[in-house]
Amino acid sequence: MSLTLPIGSEKIKQRLFAVGLVGFLSALSIGVDGHPIFQILAVESLGLGPRAIGVALGLGTLSIPVQIWAARIPLHRARHNVRLFLWTMGAMALATAALVAFAEPGSWVAGLALAVAIAAEISVSVLMATAWQPLISYSLSPVQRAFMLGPAAALRGMLILGSTVLVGALDRTGRTAFLVVVGIAVLVVAETLRQIPAPPDADSVWESSANEDANDGEPVPPPQAELSAGVSPAFPPGILSLYLMTAALALGRWPLLVTYAAITLWPTGNLGLLGAALSAGGIAASLLWRDPGRHVLTAIRAGAVLAAVCTVGLTTIDGPITTSSGAALLLALAAVGSAARNVTGTASMELVHRRIDTTNSVRVMTMLDVIGSTTAQLNMFVAGFLIAATAAASPFELAGLDVFQIWIVVMAVVELAAAARLRLRPGDFAPSAPDLTHPATP
Repeated sequence: MSLTLPIGSEKIKQRLFAVGLVGFLSALSIGVDGHPIFQILAVESLGLGPRAIGVALGLGTLSIPVQIWAARIPLHRARHNVRLFLWTMGAMALATAALVAFAEPGSWVAGLALAVAIAAEISVSVLMATAWQPLISYSLSPVQRAFMLGPAAALRGMLILGSTVLVGALDRTGRTAFLVVVGIAVLVVAETLRQIPAPPDADSVWESSANEDANDGEPVPPPQAELSAGVSPAFPPGILSLYLMTAALALGRWPLLVTYAAITLWPTGNLGLLGAALSAGGIAASLLWRDPGRHVLTAIRAGAVLAAVCTVGLTTIDGPITTSSGAALLLALAAVGSAARNVTGTASMELVHRRIDTTNSVRVMTMLDVIGSTTAQLNMFVAGFLIAATAAASPFELAGLDVFQIWIVVMAVVELAAAARLRLRPGDFAPSAPDLTHPATP
């Protein structure tokens, strides 16, 4: 019987780092978030059309009630749920590998990969989203947590980038082998988590702090007790505007861009390079990110503006691309637009952290995940039909733009509007920060 590792152990950090690497890579490879790796597999190896891909990814919205229920899962289940998540990802990666290897492209059997993608989305929402950050929070020291949220995330992005390029260059046999290796690696990592410790006794921790802070002689129930009893703490001021920003960010993404390129924009190109460009932009932005202090709102708006400019630039590229200059422009816009969107998303999350506390963090973060993931899934659902429409014999156009291009431009405007609506509040700054010159608004 293995001994439990002490909280803050370097071995825990190393094992969670491995989870972040192979766990997220496996999830993206089998369809979570409609990642370019999955789009490459679906379009080129499985022969699936954009409508089918969009509908399948959109069906992830059916998990909304389950996601909301999952917010009530107790913290002591986190270490077990992460292992269960890895087991499911490993099994699904191996199943997808079998489909890539043996299914006839375009057949109903190949379409089973979309069912795997739906199941993977639900698994992420229920098992990983509610356990990953809490597990990092209680099992690692502050310095170790900083590594996981910063350098480890960048390294994970580099692995995903390299994998995207690799999958784009491999043939069907190579892609099958890639999924098999990823699936086995995930199962191995799951077995290394047996020694992760349980969380500290929340009840005893609360009891000591309540005795110190009680003013009226009556202890106040802990926040988690309120949640488990069905009592929802009030949302902090200004959080609703950030919910809208989260939805706008999900809409402002370029949904199924790799699929659009495969069918309309760059059918003869290396889709792995396009997926890598999208990943590279986010990695670069993460590596360069620093706390913007009082300029957090400026970072949100600047990122939204730059993403909108890249969106307009994307619509100026005439497809199909046949020149190296056209391909270079596409890749550059993909990288810069991805970086801009990463800045907006990271700055928005920083603002969320400044507005929550221990009484509402679980509820707020769960709602953010539900809003972001659901909006993104609906966006991909719509995009699947729009991309299929662009391949029609007589596609609809307006001002020289096809329906997919019109959609992403309109959604870029929505993102700009949401960013413009945000206002700073006095509580968004540390006490030592200079006073605001503008009044706070919710």
